[in-house]
Amino acid sequence: MKVVEIFSSIEGEGKRQGELSTFIRLHGCNLSCAWCDTRYAWDEGSFYTEMNFDKIFNKCEEFGNVNITVTGGEPLIHDGIDDFLKVFSKIGKYNINVETNGSIPIGKRYANIFYTIDCKMPSSGMTANMIPVKIGTSTIDGVRKSDAIKFVVADIQDLMFARTIIDTIFGPTIYIIPVYGTIGLDKIAQFMKDNKMQRIRLQAQLHKQIWPGVDCGV
Repeated sequence: MKVVEIFSSIEGEGKRQGELSTFIRLHGCNLSCAWCDTRYAWDEGSFYTEMNFDKIFNKCEEFGNVNITVTGGEPLIHDGIDDFLKVFSKIGKYNINVETNGSIPIGKRYANIFYTIDCKMPSSGMTANMIPVKIGTSTIDGVRKSDAIKFVVADIQDLMFARTIIDTIFGPTIYIIPVYGTIGLDKIAQFMKDNKMQRIRLQAQLHKQIWPGVDCGV
């Protein structure tokens, strides 16, 4: 695998917010979001190390966290990602979160692995790349109840767009998270109240509050 970094930190958002996890950040992305905070994982001049499974596994063992988060970039663009996840799943001791940008279908499913899908909003500039939502089927393609869907928003227009999608989704946990330094939590909370948005969890990026101005290794 093309690995940018492996590090131990807390989950900054999503289902395991605040919990320790070992992050495996893979190189490369098929999108280029306007507000991406991990460009060092995919833009021109970015660096990575090719590591086999044993080296990655040994690093995870060294950190000793039960949680593992596979992130990027975009993990699902990597050849062999299904086999990589399959081996980790068979070990049986880890709970694995795969963070994906929602533009690539989820592949084979394995035990102890769930997906966090980042449904791209207009401010990202990448909305056209998303896998279409199946209106009327109560879910997004390939997403299960055990998964999570997050809507990262920068303004009211993003919130309005998110609402049209959220109203069609039932099952997965749904999060609304502001792009750091843009729309205030108070404005999102008011929008949720005004629009009676049930089943939604508002979060702030915890790692941005703990390590402001730091992107790499957190």
